[in-house]
Amino acid sequence: MSYLKIVFFGSFQAFSPVVLEQLLLDKNLQVCAVVTTPPHPDKRGKDAQPNPTHILALKKNIPLVMPAVLDNKAAAELNAFCPQPDYFVTAGYGKLLPPAWLSIPKLGALNVHFSLLPKYRGANPAEWALLMDESETGVSIIQMSSKFDTGELIAQSLEPITPTDTRQSLYEKLYLLGGLMAPAAIAAHATWKESGKTGASETQLRAHPANIKLFLPPQTQSSTATPYARRLQKKDGFIAWSNLEKVRLGETLDWSVLSPTLQALSQFQPFVTSNFIVTATRALGGFPDIWTIIPTTKGDKRMKILSAATEGTSLQLQKVQIEGKSPAEWNQVKNILLK
Repeated sequence: MSYLKIVFFGSFQAFSPVVLEQLLLDKNLQVCAVVTTPPHPDKRGKDAQPNPTHILALKKNIPLVMPAVLDNKAAAELNAFCPQPDYFVTAGYGKLLPPAWLSIPKLGALNVHFSLLPKYRGANPAEWALLMDESETGVSIIQMSSKFDTGELIAQSLEPITPTDTRQSLYEKLYLLGGLMAPAAIAAHATWKESGKTGASETQLRAHPANIKLFLPPQTQSSTATPYARRLQKKDGFIAWSNLEKVRLGETLDWSVLSPTLQALSQFQPFVTSNFIVTATRALGGFPDIWTIIPTTKGDKRMKILSAATEGTSLQLQKVQIEGKSPAEWNQVKNILLK
């Protein structure tokens, strides 16, 4: 089989390039174009900055397409760089490809999703898996459909979640796993499309570093009881200081007083506990963070809870960050700041 022409779609921080790097390492694949989001100003309004996927494509001299909208004009631009690609491969792109785009590649449009579908469909699967206290998650490769994360399964691989995993560490592991999976899954899918066979036995793929389970012919996803892993917003990490104080004293708290994301978990965990707050600091650290508004001698201040621990049933704050200040140990600032 000659090499397969791939168009890669990705824009998720430093994670999407991890998958792109693995595709570039495979001699049977040719990444003929990269589609990513256009540069945009940073949070402080400074000049528009290219994302890491953009930077890697430039470094590797891969043609770039950066459409604000996936329309006919953007499709024509892509076709000029890479006519008749075999596959589209998305990993952390964040935009739904319209039906007209899904029909462009000859063999398929594939999405690398970072959960064990059908669990945790949506934009933030690792955060929700952590919030739900899962012991494992994984990576699924699916045929893209007209709805996010609902296409037929092609391949999956498991990834354990450790008690110390954070959002950052879990995505690092998942995107590396996805990168290792993608070339093998693409090769198996291409062979199946052309001959009706995978070209590799289940045993051979189980011996692959990513320990891949294949679903060929592709398998329709079942339903799931887990919440939709929707994109998180800043407000989702808020816990009122009065409520947080109750948890710190070992009391439980009704979920209805919390943010929308935390409320969405109420059907699975009826009360906020100190253990849950500790888990949430790992799941939401970086964005949106667990945060509150504390009364201080200089007025109300926003405070991020960067880390915490449990002592019996009570919550022990460890590292925090007051707005405008550097991270500090809670015991070093609480008596100075609090009224």
